[in-house]
Amino acid sequence: MPFPRRTFTADEGQPSTGAAGPDAIEYDLDNAFAMFDPASTLRTGEPGGIDANENVRNVQVDQNQKPDSDTGKIPALLSGIVNRIKAIMGTPDWKNDPPTTLAGLASQIGNVTVNQNDTPQGDTGNIQQLLSWIVNRIRAITGRGDWKEDPAVSLQTLAEAATHEDISYHALSKTTHGVQSPYYIAKTSRSDQLPSWNDIPDKPTSFPVGPHQHSAQDIITGQLPPERIGNLPASKITSGQFSPDRIPNLPASKITSGTFDRARLPVASTSQTGIVQLTNSRSSTSETLAVTAAALNAHRTSADHDDRYYTKSQVDNLVASSGIQPPVPVTALKLATGTFSGGIRSSYLVDIHRYAFASPLAAPMHDNSGGYVSSIGYLEVQPGSGPRYERRWSFQIRNNNNWVTWTWDYATASGQPRVWAEIDDAGNIYAMWEAEDPADPEFPDEPPFEPEEGLVLIQVEAPDEKLLGAVAERLERAPMPQGFTRSIYAADQPARAVRAMFARQLQERGLEEPPDIREVRSIADRDRKYWYLQLYMRQASRLLHDHRASTLIPLYREMCRVNLKTGKLELR
Repeated sequence: MPFPRRTFTADEGQPSTGAAGPDAIEYDLDNAFAMFDPASTLRTGEPGGIDANENVRNVQVDQNQKPDSDTGKIPALLSGIVNRIKAIMGTPDWKNDPPTTLAGLASQIGNVTVNQNDTPQGDTGNIQQLLSWIVNRIRAITGRGDWKEDPAVSLQTLAEAATHEDISYHALSKTTHGVQSPYYIAKTSRSDQLPSWNDIPDKPTSFPVGPHQHSAQDIITGQLPPERIGNLPASKITSGQFSPDRIPNLPASKITSGTFDRARLPVASTSQTGIVQLTNSRSSTSETLAVTAAALNAHRTSADHDDRYYTKSQVDNLVASSGIQPPVPVTALKLATGTFSGGIRSSYLVDIHRYAFASPLAAPMHDNSGGYVSSIGYLEVQPGSGPRYERRWSFQIRNNNNWVTWTWDYATASGQPRVWAEIDDAGNIYAMWEAEDPADPEFPDEPPFEPEEGLVLIQVEAPDEKLLGAVAERLERAPMPQGFTRSIYAADQPARAVRAMFARQLQERGLEEPPDIREVRSIADRDRKYWYLQLYMRQASRLLHDHRASTLIPLYREMCRVNLKTGKLELR
């Protein structure tokens, strides 16, 4: 039935005629009253009462609510009904199909076929199983082939036979035989029922000569051959003296007392370890005598060395006063690498580090593009602000449709990596700057170059496990690139070559090599963790993109986008 709708307009000031008159009110009230009287008829001609399909709201039932009364509201009563349905079926949900029907159960309660060969498996089972197990035991008790056969003897018969006088007497007197389990009563002439040699029939009068066994105590005469004598413990040797050739070599730990004769000890020399004799002579040229501490101290405190011997503090003071500076080995220098790569415009102004070396500029891309550094130490003056940039290189690109990558080395690496990417809204990379340190340590998060209009310059986070796994899989499948065939890594597989190059980078920077690059992710220090990952991804990029420059930019550009909000790398 349709939902009743108000026809009375009820607009204030409207004449009480038509939709605003009493007829409209009567029409609406009749329909409203008919909604509650199923015997009535609506003014539309449809039956009255509430229609469960249209006028009643959906009811939510709770199948876990047990019924506790015969009276209640519709949701409570319906919930109790579905709860009982679920309990009767034994299913987790009342809407599930029942495991069986009443008709099915009725068919199962009819005739049952038992299996007398089915041995009991427990105290619980269906009727067929329990009956099968019972008849199986009946057959076992009777000893018949079929449980339905009559038993050979009844329990009553056995009970009567068990009380027979002769059987009872034998049961009482059998202990007098002296026979215990597992032995049996035998025909014997002995009162204790043990076998007698004379009672054994058909025994031979003699035994043939042949190999046979005896215990050791049976051998009381003669002499055993050596091969019949087993190994003896040392405790059995209590007298006599061994021949020298019977004594094995002994360890020195066995010599715990006494003094060796001097003739048994070797003499020490410059080419042989041995015993030495001490001497107080400072002028001896012997190669077998050792000078005593007293003689050395006497030499130290004497004046005959002409001040040719100095202490460490004396040497340090002498060097300091003379202005001599000890040389610094190359391995003690802290060197690092920075990289910039771009190509969408013809020139870039890029921050570089103090003590940067311009000589190793490189372009690891194998294309026809090119570029050069037009100026070093570029100084830009912004109106009203004074000099803004003091250490900038002006990079000029010959063909701004291709990427060109430059690298530079610099001193004093601190291990605070920074990676900057110029990206669009989709995270595509247009230019990158990466180094092991910020360009200016006093302003570590200052952008190293200005982004193109419409693009954003953002710091890039360290690679996650997903990216590391993808790089590892590529290294396992990749061939050794042509550019590394003459390198020291040519004989290695790419994955092992990257590991060796990575280890070399760590050694140059005084960093410990981790067992697995994935373990670096657990390092708490953010800068140190990123430093490890930066050095590793650089070497992976070298192998996968065949370039000598130590930079990760070609790899990041090819495999990743950068999330504009988080700065995290995402696989393409």
